[in-house]
Amino acid sequence: MNSAPNLPGFFTTAALLFRLHLANSLRSRRFLVCATLAIIPPGLSALMVRFGPEQDAPETFFTAITLWFSFQLVVPLIALVAGSAVVTEEVENRTITYLFSRPVHRSAVLLGRWLACALWVAVLVAGSSAAVGLVCAYEDRAVEGLAFYLPSVQAAAIGGALYSLVFTVLGVFLRRPMVVGLGYVFAVEGLVANLPGSSQNLALQFHLRSIAVDPSHSFWTSVGPPGMFSLRPPVEAAGTLAILALFVIALGVFGISRRQFVLPA
Repeated sequence: MNSAPNLPGFFTTAALLFRLHLANSLRSRRFLVCATLAIIPPGLSALMVRFGPEQDAPETFFTAITLWFSFQLVVPLIALVAGSAVVTEEVENRTITYLFSRPVHRSAVLLGRWLACALWVAVLVAGSSAAVGLVCAYEDRAVEGLAFYLPSVQAAAIGGALYSLVFTVLGVFLRRPMVVGLGYVFAVEGLVANLPGSSQNLALQFHLRSIAVDPSHSFWTSVGPPGMFSLRPPVEAAGTLAILALFVIALGVFGISRRQFVLPA
């Protein structure tokens, strides 16, 4: 069963589990929790634009909400709630032994379910970021300024998918990935990402900000202390994240192919 998979059967199994997990996820309480979290940034942006200091431009509110609140807290938490269930849900429901007793490769189970998770998480966080941009652009009465917010929407979608992958693979190796995931969100993404120096490269936040921020735009040079946005070129940051994603997928495939899952009593 753990030999090289038959590709037609592999893709058929992955596609079937993708559809099933997507349909089940959209009807779950986890989705309602994640949707509630996604509503917070646009709601907060509307309050800040409406009641914040009049001298602050809408872009300033967008920066505070998107880069320092949504990217650093909301996106990872949504991905954690969703991704931690991809494998552990099957263990808790005692259905993983049925899946693994079928003549299918284990990696098809992992990839099919994770892709479903990554899809709705990416759409949810991208929609949340787009809503923040629309609120700020409307207040600025500059529809042409929407291009200013587009890179952040793209970065949010990439971040949601990648974080969900990390937490999915964490669930391959741990019975309680939520606890370790929370520590990672606050200790690494919340602390290391904001430390000066090259240590920022260890956090996904640094690379997501590199995609979201256009350093040539005059606005970014006018906010924050010097060096705050000393980031990498967007293409280079996206390439780094792609390599990291391939490594994490390989680690997850290796782990799920060899782990013996112990069902709860």
